[in-house]
Amino acid sequence: MADAYESQEDLAALDSHSPTPRPKRRYRRWSDEDKKLLLSQRDRDSTITWKEFSGKYYPGWKGSDIQKKYSEFRLKLGMNASENMQKATRPETPKSASFRLNQSDCTSSGEDIPYSERARPQTHTRHQAKRARITDRQVSRDPRRRPAKPSDQQIKAPQVENGPANTRMEGETPLLSTGPHATDVSMTNTLQGNQENCHTCTVQESSSPKVSHNIQHHFEGMEIYLSPETQQNMNQVMTQALVEQRDRLFKEMSQMKQKLTSTGDQLRVYKEEKCDLETENLRLKTEVESLQSEKGELKRKCDDLEQFKTNIMTAVGQRASHPSLPPQSKIAKMTATNPKGFFESTTNAIIIPDADTDIHKVISRWSDERLKKPAIIVIPSSQDDIISAIHYARENGLTLLAGSGGHKVVPIDEKTLYLDMRNFKGIKVDKDNETAEIGGAVTNSELMMALLQDGYYTTYANSGAVSMAGLVLGGGFCGALSSIHGLAIDNVVVFEGVTASGEIVRVDKLASDPDKKELFEVLCGAGYGLLVITSLSMKIHKLSSLNLGGGDKLWVRKYTFPAVHIEKVVDFFETLLPVKPKLMPILLCGRAPPTAPVPGAPMVILTITYYGPESEGRDFIDPLVASSGIEKLSVASETTLAPFHTIFDISKMLDAHGGFKAQHIVRANSFSASSIMLAFERWKRLGDDVADARPLSLLLVWAYNPAATVGNSSRSDKRPFIGRDRPMFGNVITWYNKHESEASVEKYAAEVTEILRQDDAKNGFSGATLPNNFRNNSQLQLGYTDEMLTQINRVHAKWNPDSLFYNVLQDPGV
Repeated sequence: MADAYESQEDLAALDSHSPTPRPKRRYRRWSDEDKKLLLSQRDRDSTITWKEFSGKYYPGWKGSDIQKKYSEFRLKLGMNASENMQKATRPETPKSASFRLNQSDCTSSGEDIPYSERARPQTHTRHQAKRARITDRQVSRDPRRRPAKPSDQQIKAPQVENGPANTRMEGETPLLSTGPHATDVSMTNTLQGNQENCHTCTVQESSSPKVSHNIQHHFEGMEIYLSPETQQNMNQVMTQALVEQRDRLFKEMSQMKQKLTSTGDQLRVYKEEKCDLETENLRLKTEVESLQSEKGELKRKCDDLEQFKTNIMTAVGQRASHPSLPPQSKIAKMTATNPKGFFESTTNAIIIPDADTDIHKVISRWSDERLKKPAIIVIPSSQDDIISAIHYARENGLTLLAGSGGHKVVPIDEKTLYLDMRNFKGIKVDKDNETAEIGGAVTNSELMMALLQDGYYTTYANSGAVSMAGLVLGGGFCGALSSIHGLAIDNVVVFEGVTASGEIVRVDKLASDPDKKELFEVLCGAGYGLLVITSLSMKIHKLSSLNLGGGDKLWVRKYTFPAVHIEKVVDFFETLLPVKPKLMPILLCGRAPPTAPVPGAPMVILTITYYGPESEGRDFIDPLVASSGIEKLSVASETTLAPFHTIFDISKMLDAHGGFKAQHIVRANSFSASSIMLAFERWKRLGDDVADARPLSLLLVWAYNPAATVGNSSRSDKRPFIGRDRPMFGNVITWYNKHESEASVEKYAAEVTEILRQDDAKNGFSGATLPNNFRNNSQLQLGYTDEMLTQINRVHAKWNPDSLFYNVLQDPGV
């Protein structure tokens, strides 16, 4: 509202109900100077009461609106008093601070100036006199004019001489204008002559529409300038408050952390106690079940004893009526049909599978190929127990098959007595003669850990799950260790076991008996089915002789490549040939695991292991890697010093028992890069054609230095093992779980082995394999010469004449 009524009479006429016509309204436009003057006069009237205030400045307004205006008016007077008090405490200088209204903000339209102020403008003399009276008045801290404190009474506001009409008193603070409409006001605190040292802050408050006659308060564009000392004091107070708050928060956080740590420790203790209780509960449960089983076994034994007693009495009665009948033969025939009674006098444990027996719970074997339920499972604990098992098999027309590591693929069916050698686990180390006597069921990993305790090692297989007896009976290739000490059969000293006739024999290469000497020779490479091995002795070697880093650390370099780089990887592999002694490079083609970015994708892993000083391995491999740039193609690479006992880690995945698995070994003089590439492409196609065989069927190519293997043989050596000079190995590992996959997998294995043999065939070399992996007699010519086969058959005729023991030479594989 920019215009107002000019007289009180006009205002009274508006409220009158007289029929007299209203006088014509007259408006007047006030200048900006008049508006500022009237506002300043109102704000300096400090002693006015509420009624005087409403009658003088806001006649005709509602009581609630007038009350709000009056409260604002008194509040601003209190602010002026506070400023005057601060001015009084500072020394007066020619450049003391003063508060002035910004000229840019003095553009109020005058809508909130009451009519009475506009009608009675004050003169400059009265205006200045009133200002002087206000300044002389004692300052009060309380905006509501409470009595001043004693400390306040000692402080007087500075006195100012009257100046020109257009000047302001020092310390003067213009109040914000108030009215029924919001007004924008800017207040500036300026240090005269030092304005550049002032700190400025702006306070803004947004307005919102209200109902008519309601009072709005919003201050936009307010600038407050503080002196550097005041700003510094405020900063110090705020900083101290923040530091105290931070310290308090840190203390609370520390207490909470300690409480959480204590709670976590208690939870761990409770969890461990819970695990201990669960373990104890499981142990007690197992003991109860074991006791119940023993109770049932004892009851069965009592029943068997009663039956045995009855059989004895019957036999005695028959002997009395037939004196010519041999009593022992009659008893043997009768008890052969009763296995529990037959083995009653021995320490054998027996298992007779029935229709409900889970074969995998009674026989643990690497492959399920050609695996059925046997007629009986005998678990001996001594050589005498083995002899009784041999007699039982012969009496019942069964084929006896001894099993130790369970890695050989041989047939087990209803005509088989399976002799489980699990109890023959003894290991005796003879440091003086540097030999070790090993039980017939000791595995490679078990022997390795036992020998390492005394600082020794021997020739091990590539898998820790294979038994030492099974390794030696098939020849025993030992990877890089064969490049140092030759084959396993080059390190065996003595065999001890039980023959098919039930005779306990101990044979070595120095035996005086020609038959036993020849038995020893054939056991070294073609020993399956000649002797139930109860123990064997082997040479052992000091680990310190290898000069490994850290005493027992092998230098290992490993690269992983995507299949797209197979050609360059194979080219780099060829640069490592011929392999130097103690070095073992292996090229493995497999599928990416489920956790890989592309699960099931074909990949190539190149692992290089050096069984010697770390520096020698690096000096040989690093220049080849740098010149080829092969490392840049890998998606992962690592160089480690692996403890000696980790040599079997690479094969642990393949050691799992169960599933249809087989190894198809190719031993060759050379593999060309093109042959390896063709074999790789055929391996990839297997995964595409047979999903069942895709995840775990592998293709491996490796090489070693055969110098030691060749040096351990001679022209007079009659041990049946061919191809000692062949440095290259290919291993086609197939693994599937469904019978319907068999035909496709067998076809694939035959094709890949033929691809890997083609280079030797072009150069006039016959094929070769390892006898350890014979599955039947279809590949005997790949393991032995005709002369060797004649010798093997002659020894079998001597020591296993009725083929009581399983003989691979007579296995057609059907």
